[in-house]
Order: sequence, then structure tokens, then C-alpha cells
Amino acid sequence: MNNIIEITAVPVITAIIYGILTFYKLRIKRERYIRFIPLFAAVLGVILGLIAYFAVPCLMPAANVFTAILVGASSGLAATGANQIYKQLAKNFVKDAITDGGDETAMFRVANENEKNSDGKNTAVADNDEKNAKDNKNISRRNADNDDEQR
Repeated sequence: MNNIIEITAVPVITAIIYGILTFYKLRIKRERYIRFIPLFAAVLGVILGLIAYFAVPCLMPAANVFTAILVGASSGLAATGANQIYKQLAKNFVKDAITDGGDETAMFRVANENEKNSDGKNTAVADNDEKNAKDNKNISRRNADNDDEQR
């Protein structure tokens, strides 16, 4: 029972960092800053690991400061990994739904909801607009060909 209580800090640190990173991603839209999320998570983990080591040492599975730093950093990086697991599962779920006969455009929009192109327009919508424009051109060509055949 004592071992279970000792590792309480690890999932708590991971959950706190996951929440902070989610808020960070909502506020910061520039790709330049989003690239540093794993580094930011590791640094936050180190800080929270040190706080946990000194504030509540009975909940931190660390015998010294160096171990607390490593536990905190790994907890922070675990938050990044948890986010990627969620994203990959959601992406695969959407692909499976499309292949099972779901509405392709609706599923594509859900999968790429947060992705933006350089104009700030949702890429799923932009791609769908391009597809619709091509479809409309093809329909116009077919109608013109049918008119020519009828004449």
C-alpha cells in the first residue's frame, strides 16, 4: 500500500502538465512555438517534480533531487505522449469510419479541426472547397460534352 501512495505524484504531474499544454495550444497558434511543446513539457515536469519533492516528499518516488528531476521530466514527456496517443487514436477512428461508409467530408473536418493553412482557413474546409471546385468543373465539362453531342 505504501508503494502505491509513493507514486501518486507521477500521474498528478502528468495530468497537470497535460492540462497546461492543452491550454497553451489553444492560446498559441504559431507553429514556431508549438514545436517546442515537448521541451516545454519536460521543463514544466522538472519544476513540478522539484516542487513535489520538497513540498510532499512522501508522494514523490525519489530518493534525491536528481531522481526528482528525472521523474518530473519523464512525467512531463508522458503528458506529450498521452496527447499523441489520443490524436493517433482519433485519426484512426476517423479513417475507419470513412472506410465503413461514413460521410467522408464530415469525418475529414472532424479529424483536421485544428489544422490551419497559411491563410488561417481550416485546411479541411480548404481541401473540401478545392474538391468541390474540381467536381463542379467536371460536371460543367460533362454537361458541355452532352450538349455538343446533342447538337
